[in-house]
Amino acid sequence: MSIDAYPFVSILLAVRNEEKVLANCLDTLLYQDLPTSNYEIIIGNDGSTDDTLNILEAYSKKYRNIKVFTIENRLNNLKGKANVLAHLAREAKGKTFLFTDADMSLPPSWITSMLSLVKESTGIANGFSVPRPNGKIFSDLQAIDWLMAQNQLSLLEKFSIPVTAMGNNLLVTRQAYNSVGGYEKIGFSVTEDFHLFRQIVNKGWSFRNAYNLNVPAYTLPETSISALLSQRLRWMQGALSLPKTLLLPLIFNALYLPLLIVLFLFSPFIAVMAFFIRWSIVSLSVVKVSIETGHKTLLKWAGLYDIYNLCLSFVLLLMYPFKKEINWKGRSFKKT
Repeated sequence: MSIDAYPFVSILLAVRNEEKVLANCLDTLLYQDLPTSNYEIIIGNDGSTDDTLNILEAYSKKYRNIKVFTIENRLNNLKGKANVLAHLAREAKGKTFLFTDADMSLPPSWITSMLSLVKESTGIANGFSVPRPNGKIFSDLQAIDWLMAQNQLSLLEKFSIPVTAMGNNLLVTRQAYNSVGGYEKIGFSVTEDFHLFRQIVNKGWSFRNAYNLNVPAYTLPETSISALLSQRLRWMQGALSLPKTLLLPLIFNALYLPLLIVLFLFSPFIAVMAFFIRWSIVSLSVVKVSIETGHKTLLKWAGLYDIYNLCLSFVLLLMYPFKKEINWKGRSFKKT
């Protein structure tokens, strides 16, 4: 496709205290295989108290397609990231919005690859994102978790079953965004990408998932168990709004470990066989996904992933009812 055939794109980026990662993200956004005249990078500073604003101002002075806004007012009682993105969408000039996060590293083909997903009826599309593997078990298991989840999203897409969006690597057409009234009408949520996705799909727009090597983008893995739990508890907020046909398998997965322990008390052989059969299927799936996405370094953890998944899911299920607030970017938000 010729450069003139691509629509003008607006990249929306909400930032808060991102001094350690922001420059890398901006550099990858500027190093795209489209001329910078074909896209704008609109950034909303959400009350940063570190050097984030100075970094933004330096980049905006150097690059004409970077626009920086300090977000102070709340639109329709929105808070946090949803409020910032609502402001940025009002400033955007593009026919297509691309959303990402400051801890992301985007490949040079990111914009063009994401645009290639769009068909006439497409309203929203997920890119392909992975926590960057580093050879350490904690980070690499997170990478496998993301790969497995996106593999499942891709499989469900073949049956036209919508699940969720990934806000760190997301395309939304302006027409689809406007058709649901934007974030102002959707309202506040700590899982703003999930709710935007559900509203757009409910309006009749089609969705896409980029589960392939053409749109690889890397995020940073969580560095501690507490940070990982906080991230996943926030995601659970959105998951609980899924239809029962999608929610019940997630609940069963979270309960699988305690059910297995109870079964072991009555029939150790059946319990061991139930664990071994599931472990074998999941481990082989990890091998398949790791190879087909070009992440062969993750193969050494294939046998550990299911244990990690079972334990993490059960702990989150235990924690969620007692968690009154969701912590995010140094702020606390009440569960809705």
